[in-house]
Amino acid sequence: MLKIACLRSFLEIYGHRLTSQSHLRKLILSVLAKEKETLKSELAEARVVLTIFDGSIRLGEALATIVRFVDSLQMLAISLKASELV
Repeated sequence: MLKIACLRSFLEIYGHRLTSQSHLRKLILSVLAKEKETLKSELAEARVVLTIFDGSIRLGEALATIVRFVDSLQMLAISLKASELV
């Protein structure tokens, strides 16, 4: 929650008024719970899911997990260069 205190002035400059840290702590936990339930229901309905993990070896390591839902999947008979894929 200390990050919220550090970012408070920045966020409030652009019109996002923040409440107290204790209230935000409760709000963050409830939003997290709702997001988990939404994600579980979306994953239960998906036929194909692509998951990508991307990490950093720098100080203060970060890890991003990206989940994409695939509606259709096509296999190519030839290999393409990156510029051709773009």
